[in-house]
Amino acid sequence: MTKATTNLPRSRILWLRVLAIAAIQGAITLTWVIYGLYFPRLLENMGLNPDLALKILIIENFLEAGIEPLFGGLSDRFQKRLGHRFIIISFGVVLASALFISLPAIALFHNPTETSGLFFPAMAIAWAAAMAIFRSPALVLLSQTAPQSALPQAASFLTFSNQFVGAFRFMAYGALLRLGPEITFTVGSVFLLIALAFLRSQHPPHSGFTTTASTTATIPWGRTIAAISCTALGIAWGLRFLSMTLATIIPRQWGETVLEGGLAAFFIAIALFSFPAGAIATRWGNGKAMIGGTVFAALSLILLFLPLATWGIGLTLIILAFCFSSVLNGVIPFVVALVPPDRVGLGLGCYFGAFGAGMSVFDLLLTQFSAIAPFAIATMGAGALILASFSISLSPRYSQV
Repeated sequence: MTKATTNLPRSRILWLRVLAIAAIQGAITLTWVIYGLYFPRLLENMGLNPDLALKILIIENFLEAGIEPLFGGLSDRFQKRLGHRFIIISFGVVLASALFISLPAIALFHNPTETSGLFFPAMAIAWAAAMAIFRSPALVLLSQTAPQSALPQAASFLTFSNQFVGAFRFMAYGALLRLGPEITFTVGSVFLLIALAFLRSQHPPHSGFTTTASTTATIPWGRTIAAISCTALGIAWGLRFLSMTLATIIPRQWGETVLEGGLAAFFIAIALFSFPAGAIATRWGNGKAMIGGTVFAALSLILLFLPLATWGIGLTLIILAFCFSSVLNGVIPFVVALVPPDRVGLGLGCYFGAFGAGMSVFDLLLTQFSAIAPFAIATMGAGALILASFSISLSPRYSQV
């Protein structure tokens, strides 16, 4: 039997380390919010069709499918040999920060030539690739902040950071646009570097486990990667179908004028619910919480199309937000439970890679989905979540999730 030793206290969570990881998660989300908001406008400034943004995003997500597992696995090797992953994390953050701040400069001060028109999209793709280099190695550090049973509670800070900052795209886009691309991209780049410094200060070398022997041969890798990937695909498609459903339900119930505010409120609710969701998962088990979350979220999507009163729709949306929070909050603990301690970076990279691939395929089919009736969209979203539920329940070592 192979064992892994850890210097983590068994009874407590290292909250400063958790906050440092949440900071890097928030910085990642903020840069993507800024990028999504400005990128079509920068393309237009380059004399390119802003609709090209979706095609570039598809390419970026497909690249993510390969880069995330590659560098997640590579970070495992550095962790084993050097006691830390910061060579990859620092390289990725510094590269991404430099490329990010260069994007508005290229768009605003370019010479209108055919070469520059190709160079800007290439730089955008390079930036997205750099972001994929360090995400898994950075977020996998959460496994070094708490006992496995308490990881859902620690993960709640990452879920909060991700969803709350992500809601900015609905509630603060006007303020971000008024700042202008130069200032906004600079702020995003600086936040990345500050988050890196905070992360580095709280996670010194050898601050987590040290593996005494390899455990990579002790699990059925094919079934494990399949379970992780199918769970990621189900959550990715469920999230996209959820957004399309909300874009129908909110205007129908409360009017077009509240659509953006309603979407912001929903994702802020997901952020806030991460704390009770994490506490419940820690007490009852993360696997049960994720399966319950997927099943009840699927049912809630269907309930939204029943002839309910306004308060009934509102209550269903609250339940839906809580259920999705339980699902998103459980992802990292789910992966940590399935893979050996010395391969967690690879496992998390496979999750994010499959998630990105799912998003790419969805975007390729977006035109067809847009022509489908709203109830069918909600039904397909429910089906995607049920797929995730089955993948979790049938995963190897499910009893340890």
